[in-house]
Amino acid sequence: MPATLVVKDEYRREWADLVKRHANFFKHAKDDAKHVIEFNPALSELFILFALLGVELSGERHNDEELAFLYWFQIHRSDLLTDEGRKNSNKHSPSISERPSEPSQRMSSCKQSGLPAA
Repeated sequence: MPATLVVKDEYRREWADLVKRHANFFKHAKDDAKHVIEFNPALSELFILFALLGVELSGERHNDEELAFLYWFQIHRSDLLTDEGRKNSNKHSPSISERPSEPSQRMSSCKQSGLPAA
């Protein structure tokens, strides 16, 4: 899925700069030894998002950890997404009927995912 379907127009330039910044830093590091770059968690978040979109485009299903990230991103960073991107991320949200209802099912799901049972 191209960035144009997921990244809002007002963030597209920032997205392009973020994607290229670290590569350019390392490319020119020998010529500019005093230059520093700060870690930006947003870049990692967007990198993971686009990697997961690539997984989806290749026809693979997301595992529990990937789904957890997609849920988190949809809740905490949906402001970065276009309407189409939000619509695409909504398809990953399980309905109430898909969630385990019995305590034993929840316990089993938690053990499989490595999460503590609550």
